[in-house]
Amino acid sequence: MLRNVLLVGLLSLGISTGTDAKEVRATIIDRDGNRFEVRDLKLEGQKVLFLVRGDERSKLRFREIRKIEFIGGRSEEEMPVRVKLRDGRLLEGTVYVGGLVGYVRGARLVSFTGHTDLGKFTIPLRDVREVFFYGGVLLRRCPKCGRMFEQKDYKFCPYDGTKLELVEVDTTKMDTLEARPDTLRR
Repeated sequence: MLRNVLLVGLLSLGISTGTDAKEVRATIIDRDGNRFEVRDLKLEGQKVLFLVRGDERSKLRFREIRKIEFIGGRSEEEMPVRVKLRDGRLLEGTVYVGGLVGYVRGARLVSFTGHTDLGKFTIPLRDVREVFFYGGVLLRRCPKCGRMFEQKDYKFCPYDGTKLELVEVDTTKMDTLEARPDTLRR
């Protein structure tokens, strides 16, 4: 009896659930420019995006995607997107964002779900502008001088006026040095 219980216990350790064990982390930027750091990101309970390109429907795992950009305005059923993969390829197509399910049930919106530091998080796809998948944080960088800025309101470099770009920074591998005070220049 004890041997059977141990055997069943050992066999159950090797059973896989078939889902990605790694937690998906991303930054979601909505259409108003608000930024959300989301853990355990899912789309309708799955870690995949279904992209329609012509007659072809592709299934892209979140771990293969670096960035999703929702092009155009809010839409009721389908939205054009640009997907940048981690291998460098750029795919364009449409994704289903919601629509009428039936007269009685009304409209149903497809949503991203996950967790933030404040708790559970849900946002309909049609309210999303960009999604960055990564293991770090998004900062603004000046392509000319290389300085990094955490302020989300900055659009241009305060030092040389160059338009800032969003970059992904992995904070777990980054050595940070504290900047010396700026008071010596006066």
